[in-house]
Amino acid sequence: IVGRCLGTDALAAVGSTYSLNFLILGFIQGACVGFGIPVAEAFGAKNRGDLHRYLANGAWLCAAISVVFTILTTLLAAPLLQLIHTPDDIFADAVKYVRVIFLGIPATVLYNYSASVLRSLGDSKHPFYFLLGASIINIGLDWALIVPVGMGVDGVAWPSVLSRAVAAVLILNRCYQKGHMLTVPKTIRLDGRMAKRILGIGIPSAFENSLFEAGRILVVSMISTFGTVQIAANAVANNLDGMGVIPGKALSLAMITV
Repeated sequence: IVGRCLGTDALAAVGSTYSLNFLILGFIQGACVGFGIPVAEAFGAKNRGDLHRYLANGAWLCAAISVVFTILTTLLAAPLLQLIHTPDDIFADAVKYVRVIFLGIPATVLYNYSASVLRSLGDSKHPFYFLLGASIINIGLDWALIVPVGMGVDGVAWPSVLSRAVAAVLILNRCYQKGHMLTVPKTIRLDGRMAKRILGIGIPSAFENSLFEAGRILVVSMISTFGTVQIAANAVANNLDGMGVIPGKALSLAMITV
């Protein structure tokens, strides 16, 4: 939609942010997957007390991650894009796009943590259903905001954020529908011992999940020096590459909590 309706420059602007985008969001996804592992252990052991406490502590940590990452990435979006040599002719659009994406970090955290919890309890179908629906909404809004409304790259970014928010709300509702096993008492506060264990699993998982993109950023930084057309071509290639890599990545995430 971007390439056909907005042109090469817009495609390059969006594509120039992919590695930076997935570096941050990949870190968050890896952390949320790690946070769900103690939940899976408590559920397998039929320890409802620990299950509730791990859920609550994971939620507190996710809230902290949301606030910190949203503020830092939104403020540092422009300097980070300068650091990877984003060309001047697409720089403004790249900043506009990636800032909107980073503003949606809370929705991303909420979806990934809730999905991790459901997978830990043996339900991988509903996260898929909700994400599939969100993807359809995303595509429809992309077209609607770009073609009839006439928005630019922000017309691509906002649907991504809104569709993630829809998926997050649906999956959170599903968590509550699972019954008393997911009814976390409001009185549960952050427990230092449990939080340390959750972070001990989540942070290495986060770095592992984002490590590949850290290397790709160096490649993108070099490609950016060649010009806008080369950045757009790299963006198209990255999309095709993702179609091959993501299925295997999804299987590995599923096996973590088995």
